[in-house]
This record gives sequence, structure tokens and C-alpha cells, in this order.
Amino acid sequence: MPEHLEFDLAYLALLTQNGLKPLSRWEGRLNPATLQALSRMGLATLRVPRLLQNGTWVEEYIFSRRGAPIDAYARHFYGAPLSQSPRHQRLEGRLFGYPHCCVEHYIRKPYDQNGLSCADQAVLFHWACPQCQATAELLPHYHRIHTRLVGQYRGQPVASTHAPWRQSVAVAASLSLLALGTLRCDLNGITIPDPIQHNPHLFALSAEVDGDGDFLEDRYESLLGLKAGDKDSDRDGILDGPDLALSLLSAWLALPAAPREDGAYVENHMMRGLEQCNVCQHNVNMGYARLVNPLENLEMELPYLFLHHFLEHGSFSYDGTLHSEGRVNAALLRIVLQGDGTSHLLGSPPDPAVQHRARTLARTLESLPREAQNDRAYVIEHQAKGLEMCHCCGQSINMGYLELHHPAKKLHLDIPIIGAHYLHCGGFSYQGDLHKGVIDEAALSALLE
Repeated sequence: MPEHLEFDLAYLALLTQNGLKPLSRWEGRLNPATLQALSRMGLATLRVPRLLQNGTWVEEYIFSRRGAPIDAYARHFYGAPLSQSPRHQRLEGRLFGYPHCCVEHYIRKPYDQNGLSCADQAVLFHWACPQCQATAELLPHYHRIHTRLVGQYRGQPVASTHAPWRQSVAVAASLSLLALGTLRCDLNGITIPDPIQHNPHLFALSAEVDGDGDFLEDRYESLLGLKAGDKDSDRDGILDGPDLALSLLSAWLALPAAPREDGAYVENHMMRGLEQCNVCQHNVNMGYARLVNPLENLEMELPYLFLHHFLEHGSFSYDGTLHSEGRVNAALLRIVLQGDGTSHLLGSPPDPAVQHRARTLARTLESLPREAQNDRAYVIEHQAKGLEMCHCCGQSINMGYLELHHPAKKLHLDIPIIGAHYLHCGGFSYQGDLHKGVIDEAALSALLE
């Protein structure tokens, strides 16, 4: 009977089977049926116990087409403590086929900016060094196998990836794209299950929050252009929540790492450590990414646990040993990833000059003192016991207001806190669950100037 094999392991096994990796490692236990599936692919395996600093034993499985790399790894690491020493990193790099230049650069400057797109870095298991020629030559082969495997998981006809390549490479953080489709397919005798029906990373929401059961909050449906009460708005066979998550996954992977003014980009903040998914025990770097969209004047900080794992499973929830039981605002994430600067204009034609004035006034407003002054503008915040939702990005904003004064000019103006939010995003009109209106630009400018 064919064995279920998750995407990460299937991808790693294919890279090893095709000679792109001399040796590969899987952290965690593999059941006998999975080991048999690897054996059918021509891969020899070995269980390797390792010791954590707290005295706990963990399991690794290594596999290769040849016995020599397995023997070499076992001689050095069988029963040995886990270590990030330069000596062990160099040894692992050689056995796993990591480019020597990348290993040495990582030891000196771990997770240094390397200029690779998120999509390129995501198909690797090593962190490439800047302008790495070896990685550039290997990436097309990795993408070829990865793309074909994704196609098979989607149920698309794909030609065999077996080819006589002999380059040694390393692999880094692979994608868990089990939620890409709802079809079943067969890969070298391995059956991939229906991900929507069997994916435990999709956390069910209460009926009051998600009435149609599509793993997406009802309050975001209209903001996202989806049909309320319809769990599959576009009739593509994928529920709206996972469908949106996977489209945003593609947008996130395409972000450049270098700052720019004409679109979104990502700042990576990798950390020396791993956290474990509380659903499947998959290990992910415990760092985070800062997603920035200068056009919208919005940003988000999200853990890699979500971006590199749960989002890849089609989920907007996440739960790990460090970042536990979180939920991401899907409407805000889409604007940050894909917004063109017009999300908060409420139908007004985009005018860069008007947006610039709004954001300039917002910055001035944010810088005002929060206590009474005699000769300059100040603001008193009246926080209310309640929140209202922005009808553009879905953020929860306090439903109170700002009381603005300029004693010398004898000017006074009240602005809802949600109005200041819209100013920040480039608009003078605002709309929330409680407040709706237009900020008087002339009156605000006179008071603040």
C-alpha cells in the first residue's frame, strides 16, 4: 500500500535521488512505511540519535544513494550532542554538499543579506553567500525539481525529474505546499492525501467568526472581495481561506530583500535557534520578517513559523513553541503584500500630492505633545472602551477620538482615532464600524502649521 509522504520530505528525497545532494537529513521520526517508500526510491537510510543540551535525545534520519556519506556522518555524529561549532558546520556542509564559500560566509556572518529573492532562497537548504556563483548555477536545477513536484501535488501531469546531474548542492528551507490543491496524485508510489480534508494546520474558527467554514473570518470577506456565506467563492475546489493564503504565499516569496519605494519588500531577521510547530513538530527558524509597503505606508512583523510553515499549509493561524496560538489579519496582509497605495482612498481617485499631504500631516500629528501647551499645538487622546474595524485593511482601531488644540491660534479640532489611521495611509476620508467622515484638510493644516 503506498505511503503518504509530505512535500518537504518528497522534495528532499528527489534532490538526493537525482544526485543533487550526496546526503540529506530529516529531523524527527520516520515510520516504517515512509522508510520503505524512501527505499523504493533507491535511498539507503540510517537513524541517528542526537543529544540536546538539556539531556533529551532526539532522532535524525539521514539518507543517500551511496553508503559512504552515511558512514562518514555516523562516525562523526552518531550519539553526539547537537552543536553549531564552526568545525561541525564545516563538516556538515561538506557531507550535505553545501558550497564551501557559503559555509564559510555563514560561519562569519550568519543570515547576511545575499541578494536572493525569497523564492530562490526558499528552495535551498543552505543560506547562500552574497553573489554566490555556485548557487546561481545550481538554482535552475532546484527550481526544476521543485516546480515539477508542486505540479504533481496539484495533480498536474509532470514529466519525470530523474536526470544524470552530478552537481553537489545544499538545500535550505523548503516549502510545505500540501495545501496547494485538493486532488490526489502518485509520486514514485507515494500517495499525497487531500490536504484540505487532512491538514491539521488549518485551525477551525467558531461559527460566530466563520459562518461559512472556509477558515477565514466573515468580517474580512467583503474587504477581500469574497462572497459572504460561500466557502468557495471562485469555484476552484479550494476553500476561500487556504486559497487566499496560497496566493499570498506566492506574493510573499516574490518580495525583494532590498528596500524600494515603488512596492513591498521584506527585511529578514533570522535568529540563532529553532522553534517547533506544535502541530507536526517541524522545525523553523525562530526569527521573523518585517514586511514593508511604502506605497501604503503600512508594515507587518510576522514570525517565520507563520510565513515559512503555516502559510504554506494554507493557514492564517499558527502555533509553535515560541510563537504560540497566533492569528494573522488576512486583509491587512494582502494590502501589505500587494497594495498599490490606494487601499485607504475610499473610492477617491489617487493623487500622489494629496496622499503626500495626508501622510505629512499624520506624521506631524503623531509628533505632537500629549499634554496641554501654552504656545504650540498639542493633542489630548480620549481612548474609548471599545474597538472599531477599518473598512479597508481590517485593523482594529480604538473608537475614541483626538482633541487637537493650538492656544496661540485659538484653534480646536476633534478627529476620530480611526481618522488619524486613514491620514497615515494617505486618505482624508475615513470609515469604520462607528465613525465615517472626512477630515477638513484646511482646518487641520492651519492648526498643525
